[in-house]
Amino acid sequence: VSVHVDEPMMAGRQVKARFDEMRPHMRLKETKILQSGQSIEHLGRSYTRLDEETFKTGPAKGYIEDTLELWGMEKCNLAPTPGANKTENEKKLDQVKLNPERHWQYRQAVGRLQFLVEDRNDIGYAVKELARDLTEPSEGSLLRLKRLCSYLKGTADLGMLIRLKGVPTKL
Repeated sequence: VSVHVDEPMMAGRQVKARFDEMRPHMRLKETKILQSGQSIEHLGRSYTRLDEETFKTGPAKGYIEDTLELWGMEKCNLAPTPGANKTENEKKLDQVKLNPERHWQYRQAVGRLQFLVEDRNDIGYAVKELARDLTEPSEGSLLRLKRLCSYLKGTADLGMLIRLKGVPTKL
């Protein structure tokens, strides 16, 4: 079950029965039950039912591309990892703070990446490190952000698999 404010989404066995259990306690509107091979976008995320026991979640189509566009990185080179140890050059660039406009863009990009972490655990540490610089991002922070964006460009199709096999039907 995934709930965002007043938007529940449910996956698993006996979905209809679970909705029926919840109906007396809240107003629910059933919109779509995904069959194998079908997808739906909901609140900025994409959900695909791969088979009876497996779902894939990820960002909605275009989410990563829009994030890359913030920095003009649509045609960037790909990075093999989401982050790396600070180089000597980055340590020097950490002394140069971003101007107010680039600071605002940095905060916007990191916010978008924080939303993405729910579906992309592989970027969690890199995003956490970028968030540490939110109050005073530097040119070094920006280099690390761009590296993560380069990694995302090459891995945009990754997401999280949710397997239902072996999951208990009652908690």
